[in-house]
Amino acid sequence: MDSPAAVAVLSYHSIAARTTPAFAALTVDPSLFAEHMEALHEQNLDVIPFGEVPDALAAGRSGVAISIDDGLADAAENACPVLARLGMTATLFVPTGYVSGHSGWLHGADARRPMLSWATIVSLAQEGFEIASHGRMHMAADLNAADLVEYDARASRLALEDRIGRGVSSFAYPFGYHSASGRRAVRAAGYRQACAVGDLPARAGDDRWALPRLQVWDDTTPEALVAMVTWRPQLATRAWARSKQCVWHLGRRCAGWGPAEAGRLQGARR
Repeated sequence: MDSPAAVAVLSYHSIAARTTPAFAALTVDPSLFAEHMEALHEQNLDVIPFGEVPDALAAGRSGVAISIDDGLADAAENACPVLARLGMTATLFVPTGYVSGHSGWLHGADARRPMLSWATIVSLAQEGFEIASHGRMHMAADLNAADLVEYDARASRLALEDRIGRGVSSFAYPFGYHSASGRRAVRAAGYRQACAVGDLPARAGDDRWALPRLQVWDDTTPEALVAMVTWRPQLATRAWARSKQCVWHLGRRCAGWGPAEAGRLQGARR
């Protein structure tokens, strides 16, 4: 029996040669990123934007979606040229409140990371990359009030649509954190699909407003990446992964697990 259709949604953050100890695990060296993309290209996989994942799954199509979070300038400098050279696409999730500035939701040296400019975002959209939302203020969607999450998500969508001149339908939960009320808020803000974390390939039947992704780390080898995108976990493995997510969400609500900047945000409507 053939395995059910699945799309491996890969999650990258920073593509850079230099980083900080706090961000090292989420920073992939540009040469390694190029090796990753070349390895995927050799597999002749169907590479699609995140926005096409739900329809692909509904049609029984498997593939891979490449997503890059946080809207850092190094995505345009070090990732997009490689993708363009190989004829591949990706989805860039941008926190619009920090565009053309710095990554102010982080701390210390990481708060000074250069962000994409609006001109670059427009150019990338024209080149065929999917521009999507990472919220406006990079705020967690699980601990903040639903009306604030909805306001933040809608403001980000409208800002992106105004700049790039096309609809924006995809959202990535900052830090991967979400809740039932947060998911409803993102849906109400006008998005057709959203992605979280989950450490699983996405399959038909998954909540389209909480599609799982697979995190790529600084030490992920090209061989490991290929294994990741072709992985088809058994039902028991998927159930275990989802159970761990439930425990984590409970810990977030009851014990405040996670980084301090992923908690409740004050004054977000500025």
